[in-house]
Amino acid sequence: MRTAPSLLAASLGIILTACQPAPAPAAAAGADLPGPVPEPATDSAAASETEGNGSAGTAAFRASGNEPGWLAVVDGDAPGLQVEVDYGERRFQVAAPTAGADGWAGNAADGTPIKLSFQRTTCQDGMSGESFEAKAMLTIGAHQYHGCGNFGSK
Repeated sequence: MRTAPSLLAASLGIILTACQPAPAPAAAAGADLPGPVPEPATDSAAASETEGNGSAGTAAFRASGNEPGWLAVVDGDAPGLQVEVDYGERRFQVAAPTAGADGWAGNAADGTPIKLSFQRTTCQDGMSGESFEAKAMLTIGAHQYHGCGNFGSK
């Protein structure tokens, strides 16, 4: 009867040892390891300058929203509107949007109508709590996205 507890303890020890992660192999100098994954290229310098924060930087206007995540940037120098929706899964570019009193509108290269409008009233991001200068609404075709935006230096 004493062999049963000993057998159980030995089995448990083997199982726990098997569940431990394998030690990482030592990296040899000059080993063929993959390098870092490059960031995806963007068509707009303004979008890359402001990615990750709410500032508009050198863009005329930058807006973003959540659920699903979206981003829209209006260039400050050569007016252009770059849009990413569905967490960056879909991208649109309007080369020469028409500027209005409350936003910009135009058609993407594939003919999709896009409009980015704003209201100059304080807006607070529901997830981060960050405050912005304007409420923003992005319309792509018949679908509307709501969020907040800031005006840039141009």
